Amino acid sequence: MLRAGLLRHKIEIQVKTAHRDMMGQEVVTWDAFAYAWASIDPLGGREYFAAQQIQSSISHKIMIRYQANIKPYHRIKWGEKIFDINAILNEGERNVSLILFCTEAV
Repeated sequence: MLRAGLLRHKIEIQVKTAHRDMMGQEVVTWDAFAYAWASIDPLGGREYFAAQQIQSSISHKIMIRYQANIKPYHRIKWGEKIFDINAILNEGERNVSLILFCTEAV
């Protein structure tokens, strides 16, 4: 069960949009796709070491309520921080919550 008290950070899920400007140059922007309440946890030493076997650059674990349309090509914006999504786990395949393993963009 997902406790609402854990989801205390409001995040913006963004999608990349590309269009051409007047000179024909491709311009890439990130637009709001969805909003969600989330828990954001940096991975501790042991979790980070275990995660390195799968993905060496994972830095944060973000948990949100289940949304079927979230994909790895989206990104997360929380305040001024940007997180690239590396992997998405539908916890227990029960469509209750999603765990997003992310890298903080520097």
